[in-house]
Amino acid sequence: MFHNIKVFVFFGILLIISLCWVRDIMADVVIKPSIMLSERYDSNIFFRSRDQGVVSDFLTSAGPQIEIGNEQKGFRLAALYRFNSTYYARHQEFHLRHNATLTMDKEISKALLLTVGDSFFYTQDSLEATTTGIQIRRTDITSNTIFINTVYKFTNITSMDVRLSDSILEFEDPTLVDTRTDSAALSGIFMMTANTSANTTY
Repeated sequence: MFHNIKVFVFFGILLIISLCWVRDIMADVVIKPSIMLSERYDSNIFFRSRDQGVVSDFLTSAGPQIEIGNEQKGFRLAALYRFNSTYYARHQEFHLRHNATLTMDKEISKALLLTVGDSFFYTQDSLEATTTGIQIRRTDITSNTIFINTVYKFTNITSMDVRLSDSILEFEDPTLVDTRTDSAALSGIFMMTANTSANTTY
């Protein structure tokens, strides 16, 4: 819960700063609402082995999405919120999913670009939120990633990229271990042609 509070505080601060930068051009903000509807078949909804008895079902997913964007010279703001619910035809399971992202790009100079962002995700389906391994049972998961990225152009064909990120993964099931990951990456980019580049990352 404490991590969730910090997530929303960060979102609020970043949004306030962004709106202050674009307060004089709010008329240029673009809002795009949409609705998603999908149907799929899952051959093993409980992630069981064949010895335990594999169970299949049809899943119907539906939910609204809203995108907000603003772009001007040297600045870009993009926000997205997506809500999704999944209905199981035979087992009456009902899973909810929330996804929110906020990204802000600021051109500090002609050579330096700064990007700050936050990505928040909540799901009742464990396979939706983690790629760190296979979950043997369903549980509510909250994940959040905050990142800062800078790109510095040395020349028209060479640049350097520095990225710092902090990620959390929280499970409602007390038997599963919550994780936090701090990472840093340094990349060199060489543009060989307009559509081809060579990258090296540490």
